[in-house]
Amino acid sequence: MPSTRACASSARRPLPEEARVTNPVEHIRRFHPELTTIRHDIHAHPELAFEEDRTSQLVARWLAE
Repeated sequence: MPSTRACASSARRPLPEEARVTNPVEHIRRFHPELTTIRHDIHAHPELAFEEDRTSQLVARWLAE
């Protein structure tokens, strides 16, 4: 039986060059402008607790992209 490590490594595909990150902070910074825009939009359209229909749709669309 092959080891888990062997199975996991054989299933890996190389990442495209733009997806490779040497610094996690730089990876997060790539999303900062978009996340700031989303945050501003959510705060401009407040919703009551447990009734966040617009917010959940916005997040679902963003995650799907």
